[in-house]
Amino acid sequence: MDPFLQDILELAHSETYGPILTKILAYEDDVTAKGGWHADGTIDGKPWGWEWFEVNVAPGYLTRLAHVGVVSIVMKSNKHTTYRLTDPEAVRKAFRDEIPQRSPDTEADAIPIPPDLFAPLIGYDDVKDLFRMALSADKPVHVLLEGPPASAKTLFLMEMGRLPRAVVALGGTSTKAGLTDLLLTYRPRYLLLDEIETIDNGRDYAALLHLMENQEVVETKFRRHARTPLTTWVFAAGNDVKKLPLALLSRFGGPRGVIRFREYTSAEFVNVASAVLATREAVPADFARKVGTATLELGSKDVRLAVRLARMSRDETTLARVAETMRRRR
Repeated sequence: MDPFLQDILELAHSETYGPILTKILAYEDDVTAKGGWHADGTIDGKPWGWEWFEVNVAPGYLTRLAHVGVVSIVMKSNKHTTYRLTDPEAVRKAFRDEIPQRSPDTEADAIPIPPDLFAPLIGYDDVKDLFRMALSADKPVHVLLEGPPASAKTLFLMEMGRLPRAVVALGGTSTKAGLTDLLLTYRPRYLLLDEIETIDNGRDYAALLHLMENQEVVETKFRRHARTPLTTWVFAAGNDVKKLPLALLSRFGGPRGVIRFREYTSAEFVNVASAVLATREAVPADFARKVGTATLELGSKDVRLAVRLARMSRDETTLARVAETMRRRR
């Protein structure tokens, strides 16, 4: 089946999106019946569309519908976004049809690993090799990293974010609609889950456990389950994973399967930040070290702050101004 039609079918039968599509379809039918817009989709020669409040649907849900193409964005400005169903008849038909079983994940072929993956990371050659072996495995291998904020685990996840079909999510705020919607919307090959210990939604835990064990996403659709095959490697990180449920820890190989990092020393941080800026941000080596030192002087060993400073600073003068402003406003 055409993936677009499959998406419409699954959304139409979803407990969340079924009622939403019903409201949108009813609104558009009502406007049509009143002669509010022409067959070519215009009103007085201008493209016609509705805003979120007109159909009483939160913008977040419309974002997913637009992402899969079920609704189209007609017009977007700083204050307004108007939408319209891309194919109302397909939606209407979806409510009448049964959901066929989605075919196996067709995007599970091997993804080439960039030769310079992890290049900015100084040391940790054994962990780099482990990551490469996990990425090269025929079937998903899940990896859990533990360590303080100023440690190598952040850089490992940042580097993994360069891979095709990699999706980054925060444990506590992965998506307003939940982890299941994130997985179904983006279909990641690599799920990079930071702050995993902050997951507090039971449904998100259940979705993650099932994905890691069975390589599929299960979504309830009007009292029955729809199963979507999804081949996904999970690379997660947390500051303290001791409180994670044993069922989740077991998916990573149990407590002995956790890769633990210590905090960088000051000298190590400057070296690492310099390498990241020179390799990934094309910052001259001398200036990269100055940015790393400025970050350290702000009381931080977070590489992401070093990247921000470098992007805002053209030279030593502007770097000093930016750093001084941050220091005063802390």
